[in-house]
Amino acid sequence: MSSTGSIAGMTITCAISPDGSITITAGTFSLVSGYPAIDGVAIRAVSIEVTADAVRWMFADGKRLEMRVSHHHDALELRTSLHGWTIARI
Repeated sequence: MSSTGSIAGMTITCAISPDGSITITAGTFSLVSGYPAIDGVAIRAVSIEVTADAVRWMFADGKRLEMRVSHHHDALELRTSLHGWTIARI
């Protein structure tokens, strides 16, 4: 999945690889092959689903972490949600 937009005249790109890693670039800024973590520990998903605008990391116990990517009003928006947890700690 790859999303490209323009923020303040600068091209910004967000790409999610099939392995669920995230790369964001904007001018001289880059976050390369980042991977989500919960409480400082990288998640270990049993499956990963990448669509045109989202990625879902699924866990063995049926829980999942989902992130949607979009461009809005000169901003890259990453919306993350937890599904299946009774209490989500931030």
